[in-house]
Order: sequence, then C-alpha cells, then structure tokens
Amino acid sequence: MRLSTFLALLCGFLWSAGLSHAVAPALDFELQDQYGNLHRVAFPNERISVLVLADRTGAKQLDSWVRPLHARYGKAIDILGVARLAGVPTGLKPLFRALFRKTLKYPVMLDWSGAISTRYQYEANLANLLVLDSAGRIEYRFNGAATPDVLGTCFRRIDGLLATSAPREE
Repeated sequence: MRLSTFLALLCGFLWSAGLSHAVAPALDFELQDQYGNLHRVAFPNERISVLVLADRTGAKQLDSWVRPLHARYGKAIDILGVARLAGVPTGLKPLFRALFRKTLKYPVMLDWSGAISTRYQYEANLANLLVLDSAGRIEYRFNGAATPDVLGTCFRRIDGLLATSAPREE
C-alpha cells in the first residue's frame, strides 16, 4: 500500500471517529432560515464558528452541545444551526417552517435538499458539530451527543483558537 493511500485512509478513519486533528477547509454556502431570511456562511470570518448539523433524530442531541457552548462563550463565537430536511415534500415545507418558528426563537438554516449536510459529510441520526477557525478551516468534528469528556475537548479546542485570534468579546 502506498504511503499516500495509507495516510488518506487513516485521516478518513480519524475524521469519522471525531478525533481528527487534520485541518480541512469549510465550504461557503447560503440557506434560508425558518423566517425566510437568507444566511450566508463564508470565510474568512471575524469569529470562530461552530456549525451544528442535525436531522430530526440528531436534533435531540443538540441541547447537550448548544447550551454549554452558549453559556461558556456567549457572543464570542458564532453557533450556526443547520436542519437537514431532505425528503420533506414541497407541500409540507410551509408547515415545517411554521413549526420551527413556533418552537425556536433563534434562526436555524433549513437544508431542504440535504446538499449542505452532504458537503460536510453529515452523519444521519446524530448531532454533527464542526468547529471552524476564522479562516474557515475545520479544526474539530464530533458526531453524537456531548459527553463531559468530549465537551471538555471541544472547549479546549475553541479556547486555543480564541487565544490565537482577536480579543474575546465579553
């Protein structure tokens, strides 16, 4: 086996296990939220970003990530939610938008086609969390519910990125 093939397989394994230390670039995209507002995610950006992708099942694991991240960092980082809604029939999209508006006060980008989720190697039925530096490089990835150990690792990664970027807002 060639060394490059071995390294590619190893990086793929580490990436899928949520243990990747390899830096990969994020992809720019635009999606509308439940209120019909268009959100553009592009890099470079002024802040560290946490991209959170989930389908209906994975959304049940989001609270274990989002609440601690928001409590610790507030507005010092951008937490960007993307709901994977591929397969929702066109006639039901207004109903889904209304349900999101009723249950969530913060904007969630709606990925009706699943294209954005697929581009970020979304794993079904799990919360998918990606920590992006201000240049848009994916610095950390985890799929699943947050545990104290994994959340601690995530905090250390974000703290390290904040320490090397612009001063933190309070």
